[in-house]
Amino acid sequence: MNNQKEQLCNIILPKNQPILDGCLPLSFRQCLQDNLDKQLAILEQKVADEIALNSTYHCQCTHQQQRYQKLKAIKPGDLDQVFAYLNGQAIIPKIDLGKNQSIFVDHNDLLLLALYQESLQNLPECNLWHLLRAYYLERSELITQHLATLFENELLICQADLRQVATILSQITGDHQVVSWIANAFLSYFTLPMLQRYIVGRENKVWPFFAENLQFIDQALGLTNDTKGFKVANALAIVSLFPEVPAKYISHLLALALGTNQNLRVQAQLILNKIENIHLEVEKALIASKQEIRIIAINWLALLGATSSVERLYQVLAVEKKALVQATILSALNQLGQDISYYLSHEYLLQDAQKGLLAKKPISIEWLDPNILPNLFWQNGDSVAVEILYWWIVSAVKLKQPMGNALIDLYLGLLDAKSQKNIGQFILQMFIQQDIKTISDLTDEYQSTVLEAKGVLALIKYIDAYQAVQIVRPYLKQYTSRRSEICAILEALATIYHPEIIQLLLSISAGYSSNIVRKKAANLLGQIADNRACSVQELSERMVPTANLNSNGEIILNYGDRIFKALLDETLQLIVKNVDGKTIKSLPAANKNDNEEYVKACKKLLTNSKKALKLVIDNQTQRLYSMMCITEQWSYTDWHHYLYQHPIMNRLIQRLVWLEMDQNGQLIHAFRPTEEGAFINIDDQEITLNTNHQLQLAHGIHLPEHAISSWLIHFEDYKIKPLFNQFAHPKPNISHQVENKIADYFGQNIAVMTLKNRLHSRGYQPITDWDRIEGYSKSFPKLAIQACITISNYYRQMSTANETVKLYHLYFKQRIGLIDKIMHIENVPPIILAECYGDYQSLITV
Repeated sequence: MNNQKEQLCNIILPKNQPILDGCLPLSFRQCLQDNLDKQLAILEQKVADEIALNSTYHCQCTHQQQRYQKLKAIKPGDLDQVFAYLNGQAIIPKIDLGKNQSIFVDHNDLLLLALYQESLQNLPECNLWHLLRAYYLERSELITQHLATLFENELLICQADLRQVATILSQITGDHQVVSWIANAFLSYFTLPMLQRYIVGRENKVWPFFAENLQFIDQALGLTNDTKGFKVANALAIVSLFPEVPAKYISHLLALALGTNQNLRVQAQLILNKIENIHLEVEKALIASKQEIRIIAINWLALLGATSSVERLYQVLAVEKKALVQATILSALNQLGQDISYYLSHEYLLQDAQKGLLAKKPISIEWLDPNILPNLFWQNGDSVAVEILYWWIVSAVKLKQPMGNALIDLYLGLLDAKSQKNIGQFILQMFIQQDIKTISDLTDEYQSTVLEAKGVLALIKYIDAYQAVQIVRPYLKQYTSRRSEICAILEALATIYHPEIIQLLLSISAGYSSNIVRKKAANLLGQIADNRACSVQELSERMVPTANLNSNGEIILNYGDRIFKALLDETLQLIVKNVDGKTIKSLPAANKNDNEEYVKACKKLLTNSKKALKLVIDNQTQRLYSMMCITEQWSYTDWHHYLYQHPIMNRLIQRLVWLEMDQNGQLIHAFRPTEEGAFINIDDQEITLNTNHQLQLAHGIHLPEHAISSWLIHFEDYKIKPLFNQFAHPKPNISHQVENKIADYFGQNIAVMTLKNRLHSRGYQPITDWDRIEGYSKSFPKLAIQACITISNYYRQMSTANETVKLYHLYFKQRIGLIDKIMHIENVPPIILAECYGDYQSLITV
């Protein structure tokens, strides 16, 4: 311990406050009896079913009967001992709870006393002592090697300092290996994203434990012979929490910070950035023998923003022979505020390209013939030499950064707007075409060449967003197995801050077939949101595509000699009007006075806009419905800017009833926006909204029956089809729920195809166990709530059109941090409960 204290230098550890033991209320003794009685009653029915099954099918199943006998053997004296043990007043009682000593036991197969239906956890008097004693008695396997499961699922443990957990567990179990169990949970079991989610808000509850037990960090970083299978990335995430970097790790972190593993490199650099004058250590790597290390060091110095490194960078530039390193230095100097215009002149770029192209080009772009590159132009209108463009491509490939870098961005910025779009479209199309060719035509020896050229995608940054989506969508749909290539393309697209790109990433993160691609899209969205200082939810609300409609809700289609307009009709379809304002079926062919290129572009624009419009309407209808369910509120300013003034959203919100709520949550007005721009109530009176109030979508639970009837008549009178039915589902009666599960239609038969079609149309996804379907779920991400409808299992590949299954329960889960638990039914937001009960009910209605 003394040695470890020396290694921590001047780091001051937060005080380890002990958790005092306490007594549970006497009423919990009766709760234990009630929990036992409830389970006995359930098992009595299961035993009867098992006996009937044996009689019908001449089998000898005894599982439920054995479980029943184990519970029946527990006597009042045993419960007295359990109660005393939980309060620390007796040794652990010997109670046989059967198969509980396995982490893989089915939740419905558990026999529990204190932990049944979280009765212990729900007590205000329950603290960490009581909870860990209960687990040690009833589910002891979760107290040892599988301790990580408790960190995922128990709030009391998540809220505690890890040192407190270690102290209490050591005393309860008498085992000195407790610190190893905790270290294993954080350094081995947790994935890095899980660990990062756990850490947020709990930093000071995590790092002091590891500061007192540095041997585990040593093992994870490979400073000992036995790494224990610990994850380096997890160890770095924990070390990043330390107020100061332990001196013993600095040299090792420097090696990682200059290494080839990009993720570990970023983590290590962020840790080392805490050290004063770290740039001096980084500058030493500018003369490393390996080109890759020099490039990493240069980029790191640029990120550090240390202007004192400028002179050293110029010195290195004067002697550096590698063109790629020279280019990286220029980029760094530009980021550090230096004037590098000389190095961006046409003459210098041409000379640099000709010099760079003397070297052997990467094999990964042998398929890209320089002779087919598009003609590009500088901002002054001069033509760009093909050597310069090809050298940019070679440089981008060597840099291997699809998301681009400051240097490539600098180069692209020298081009005129049309050239920026053209090179982006060309590169994206060629990359995808070559990947498809690789799949079908090339031998195994060349199967990965396109992915090795992924850095070339850095050149698509200024592609037209609508065109990019049109190119990528068919590829995403047809080549789902090309996960790495798709992820590279998404990384490049994520640099384009445009509603079309944001919506593409949102749709992929929500429902793409590949879990890897979904996670990549979600991570990219998170990065974009962080860069914009907003949440992903806010990002999705602000970045709704317009399908090329302008602020007046029109698309101007300029033929050169003639101008047409496309606009939304009452059915939310795009219609075309001629110069006289008359509706025409489609855009006409070019006449002799029209510009044929303009005509071709207009027709393509209209086709793309129709496709984009359909996606916007489908996605935003689902979004608005979800916001109704979670009672999402908008400030007047946001509602007016992002919904009312948006050319498509404005038309959608006209088909819905809205509520104006004051600061106390009281209803002021129910209203509907009109096409003329007014806000009218149910009596057709125009109202004025208070800009300090909140706005939300109405639901049947908000309004009395006569008001609901009046609004339905209102929509009929105005011949408006509501965007979705806001008043179809009242709040259900939940007084007869059992264990927070609704079973009103338990056992009802339903055809598999009917089940799938009805739930899929309502936004549900299958709950799967490999190929077996166990039910369907619908998520409300902002509240971390998931509605689950369970069924008797069927197999996806083996199911037939006329197969039927039995409908089981409706229940709700909510994730809090890493914890995913069944919600108490009375805590489910009322609109979510009403709507999901309506979904459940629809499965048995003809």
